[in-house]
Amino acid sequence: MRFINSYTSGTVLSVKDNVLITDGLYGCFVGEVVTIFNTQDVDTECLGVVLTLEETETRVVILKGSQRSIYCGCIVVRTHNYVKTRAGFGVLGFVIDTLGAVLNLQDFTIDSSIRGALGSVELIDIGNTSPTIIQREAISTPFMTGITAIDCFIPIGCGQRELIIGDINTGKTSLAITIILNQSYVINTIDLL
Repeated sequence: MRFINSYTSGTVLSVKDNVLITDGLYGCFVGEVVTIFNTQDVDTECLGVVLTLEETETRVVILKGSQRSIYCGCIVVRTHNYVKTRAGFGVLGFVIDTLGAVLNLQDFTIDSSIRGALGSVELIDIGNTSPTIIQREAISTPFMTGITAIDCFIPIGCGQRELIIGDINTGKTSLAITIILNQSYVINTIDLL
């Protein structure tokens, strides 16, 4: 076992609502992945991410594993890595968890060679900064809502975010459902052409 000290490891002081308060871990950074070991059950291993750093304690949120297997006195060890997840066309359509594991693989019968041909899958930090406005592709495709007044007077492009604001019972949900149904019609019409 590698050398463990207060800078590379700590112990769990309390567990509540998937948040651990730990002692030690003085050299860790916010967003670092830590491994939580159950000293009674060696096979049980959980992963967490450092949420806050304070002088006397460190708060860790559980990312993978169950809170039931963690108790006061469990060992928490640093990994010196940020949280990474899978991204790319290879995971398009899949439901993935925070760490990139596919959760609905049984729903797909697609051949892995075909999925691999769609594009590569890479591990990226979830804390990456988003591209600047200048780096992004310009919006050039119109977004048709199916409501003539909106389509004529308010130009909306695909990829643009719009907010529907209004009081209770003014038709916000009805507007959103109409837009969804129209987009379904537009996509199916394009597929037929």
